[in-house]
Amino acid sequence: MVANFYGGNHLETKYVLTLDADTLLHKLAIRNIISRMLTAPDDVCAIAGTVLVRNGRSNLLAKVQEWDYFLGIASIKRLQGLFQGTLVAQGAFN
Repeated sequence: MVANFYGGNHLETKYVLTLDADTLLHKLAIRNIISRMLTAPDDVCAIAGTVLVRNGRSNLLAKVQEWDYFLGIASIKRLQGLFQGTLVAQGAFN
């Protein structure tokens, strides 16, 4: 999983955090995602943070993006999680 990006072949750390370049983090985001990983069952290998659109109501494109994040990431991943079948940690913050 980590080897999908160039630097992944040279990592020596237990955890790797990826972040899209245009993403802003809440001040507790890293603490929360690491805490979730540490308390997850042993068979969990990835955690994805929640992605929110900052200007979700400003124009039509932002509204569509917000709806896409909600449907494509948040709701589908929660549904897959109910069946312990999430295949991809999708999003801008993993």
